[in-house]
Amino acid sequence: MLVDNDDNKNIKYPVKIHFANCNCTYYKKKSLNKKDIIAAPYRSQDYKKKFYIYNSIKDLQKDIKYFQDNCLCTYNQDIYNGGIILLSKYGISNLTINETYEMTNFEFLKISTIKNLKDNSLLIQEFFKEINTNFSQILDWYVLVGKTRNTDNFSFPKGKIKFGETIEMCCLREFEEETNNKLPEIISNPNNQIISREKFDIFVPLELVINNFILKLIII
Repeated sequence: MLVDNDDNKNIKYPVKIHFANCNCTYYKKKSLNKKDIIAAPYRSQDYKKKFYIYNSIKDLQKDIKYFQDNCLCTYNQDIYNGGIILLSKYGISNLTINETYEMTNFEFLKISTIKNLKDNSLLIQEFFKEINTNFSQILDWYVLVGKTRNTDNFSFPKGKIKFGETIEMCCLREFEEETNNKLPEIISNPNNQIISREKFDIFVPLELVINNFILKLIII
């Protein structure tokens, strides 16, 4: 069922896009054809709202402009969400980090102290384990964390990848949306990040894969 009339072109809710052979339960309940692509309401309580079935990515591309917001279901193989982990040796930054409608109370915390922070995505805990196990030379460095607004949960700036984005685009967009600050290319550029690692004589990777997230490690 394609978006084919004016009533359907004023969509007020975010959709999650499920590609063919998606392994999530919702996809299996809605599609009889395993080659279908489904654009469906993102939140589970909205599943009774209309969903849209496409026969190809080309058909989906014709309608993607009608969706106010979208993200990709990460129960599809090789699809990851994205985020940025800011690392600072001294816990300071020239960047201006601001509160947004999504995140608040940003601060740099020493990595050795973050393992017990409440985080419903468990990214902070898994990040700490990875650093503690494989890159303990930066345990006394600092990492930027914030609180998810109106909750007690801490998190890194992160979010869901959208249709048509690369993971690099997703990471940078989510950082900007959640900190109200665009990360300068001179900082995020991989070549400059390699130079920063050489400068501090540390060997942390440019990114980590944790759960269904690719997290860019940016030294500032």
